[in-house]
Amino acid sequence: MNKVYIETFEDLNNLRNLNEGEYIVILCNDLNLEGKYITPINFKDTNVIFDGNFHSITNLNMDFPYEDNIGLFNTIGDSVIVVKDLELSGSIEGRDNVGLLGGTFNGVINNSHFTGSVYGFDNLGGLVGKSTNKLILNGCTLEMDYPYSTINYPCKEYYKPKKIGYIVAIANKLLVSNCTYNVACDKLSSDYSEVLIKPKKVLKRKKD
Repeated sequence: MNKVYIETFEDLNNLRNLNEGEYIVILCNDLNLEGKYITPINFKDTNVIFDGNFHSITNLNMDFPYEDNIGLFNTIGDSVIVVKDLELSGSIEGRDNVGLLGGTFNGVINNSHFTGSVYGFDNLGGLVGKSTNKLILNGCTLEMDYPYSTINYPCKEYYKPKKIGYIVAIANKLLVSNCTYNVACDKLSSDYSEVLIKPKKVLKRKKD
């Protein structure tokens, strides 16, 4: 597999230019994206291992309220992403298929920490908006705000969002083990064909 090293915001942003194939992406230091303009990084028919290398990406901000598939990464076609040893924080706003890590995302997330907020209309997930195949989490900590719909239409009942989940809104299969959250586990996903939840801890909410 080809190795790609991320040292700057420009390196991260240029991941969208990867050709089809298999890559190991290694984050070499902490990245603060405050004030940086970034759009979702789409991987088409590309398999990527994103090794956070125990570093952080902070202040990720995406404000695209009229666009779909909003998040740091998107998988297109047969792409699969493995994310490990990463700390990610930020605020994401889109329309449909919205999540901090990915708007549409198939893959594995290991030993990572996530904080932030997600806003949009439908298919809102704290981490992933929509997973069409399998989404696996192991050893992760989520201290996300519960995804919030920004919908403001006269006919609110008609436009009421259908899918909102703390981890993912829609997933064909969601497998979770050894993770901690700050919400009840019955809200991890709003729609799925099968969910396998192994024992986990649930973080207590902090008092205001």
